Amino acid sequence: MSPAWVPVDGSRARSALASLAAISPYFEADVLDAIERPAPTASASDVEHARFEPVAVAELNSGGAALAAAVDGVNERLGGVERRVAASTLALGHAARLWSVALGTWATSGIVPDLDPAVLRVQPRLTAPLRLIVDRPAGWRPAPAASAAPWTPAASAAPGTPATPTTAAPTLATPTWPAVQAEGHLEAADLIREVIVERNLRPYFAAVRAETGLALGLLWGNAASALVGATGMLIRFLRTQPNKASTAPATAPATAARLARACAEDSGAGIGRLTARLLATPPLAGTTVHSLTPDGQLVVPSVVRRSCCLFYRVPGGGTCGDCPLDRR
Repeated sequence: MSPAWVPVDGSRARSALASLAAISPYFEADVLDAIERPAPTASASDVEHARFEPVAVAELNSGGAALAAAVDGVNERLGGVERRVAASTLALGHAARLWSVALGTWATSGIVPDLDPAVLRVQPRLTAPLRLIVDRPAGWRPAPAASAAPWTPAASAAPGTPATPTTAAPTLATPTWPAVQAEGHLEAADLIREVIVERNLRPYFAAVRAETGLALGLLWGNAASALVGATGMLIRFLRTQPNKASTAPATAPATAARLARACAEDSGAGIGRLTARLLATPPLAGTTVHSLTPDGQLVVPSVVRRSCCLFYRVPGGGTCGDCPLDRR
């Protein structure tokens, strides 16, 4: 049975996205007003090139000049390589930013963010991860049992439409962070897949393939690799939280510290199971070889891709940790 979901208000979604910066720059998302659209902060070298301006993800998904410029920009930053190598690097980075924001928001706030292409922009940077800009923060959380405004993926509003419940959802207590325990993670996998795979990566990869001829198998392998990379970083972060809880002031109740440690450990385990489920579902199914723990968590170091991202063809690039070439 599909779980029910209810929309969260914009301020709560904005707060959840803002908290991601504590994990890593690779998880960070900027939230801006879509009407104001302030000038982006950029270095002088970035401003010299129009391609460093934020670009609408929906425009990239349509292919054409915007996507071609993005590929060419990566090619230049890599020092001039085969165009398909630049395109693969671009696609892997794009997928990584989407996965990290979706997983990070869910694990730390109990919210699946609405990352519809209509409300997203990206901005390449020379010395930092690709900047992801969310122009209209929104998202969903699991519906309380008494909620009168359930949402399921099949009944979603049109892409880019602000999510608004038909009735006010019950006021919930602010969750103790990390907020989500293990049993909730598998229920989020299908919704995250809908947001990231179907709404974002499927049209984006089709455009990249049309522009550069890259094989879809390689592109979905990039998506799987990006997912696993984000998962590993997030699990490591979550598992630092018990240590922080154990150093809480002496005045903090011991039971609260134990609860914080349990939540952090359960969140890390749940993210491992969520990622395993995503890797077992098309189009990611079959893109990797990996092991699971007895309770279904992905063993991140065990993952080996079935395709290569081509980064070894960048001068001095070498191979990635999950590269199949190292296993030959």
